[in-house]
Amino acid sequence: PMPTAAFLSDTVCAGTPTTLTDASAIAPGTIAQWDWDIGADGSIEYTAQGPQTHTFAAGGTYSVELTATSALGCSNSVVDDVIVNYIPAPDFTSDSVCIGNPTTFIDNSVITVGNITDYAWDFGGGNTANGTPTSFTFVTAGNNNVTLTVTSDGGCTASTTLPAYVRQLP
Repeated sequence: PMPTAAFLSDTVCAGTPTTLTDASAIAPGTIAQWDWDIGADGSIEYTAQGPQTHTFAAGGTYSVELTATSALGCSNSVVDDVIVNYIPAPDFTSDSVCIGNPTTFIDNSVITVGNITDYAWDFGGGNTANGTPTSFTFVTAGNNNVTLTVTSDGGCTASTTLPAYVRQLP
């Protein structure tokens, strides 16, 4: 009999291993070999039932081909897409103000595909804020490190820490 090749994959963020789980079936009989072709380019990356884990470095849609071969040598293949979410690129600017005045932070974060849905700011000393734009009044002059963590609608997060310069009063 001919096997029916099938697999499941989880949706992950770029750079995070995705799990490819065999769901092939044959009745009656047994499946003796599984060939996993990541990218459906003719190159076999894995030759066991698995589950297999594979890491895609960038976000996108990737074709994966699974060929299931029965103990009698009959083969069946399926090509399916694995979705890998893009990671946002956090960035912001701030104005330079004199101490005691609020510093305004303007978000410049981007994501290739998807939307940024959460902005978490850390101004140090336990002071935080959410959303964008935002402002904060520092109590010390000089460079104050600010961390912005952004989260995409695909659940991917990234952070950056940049200085916000606060001038001393003349």
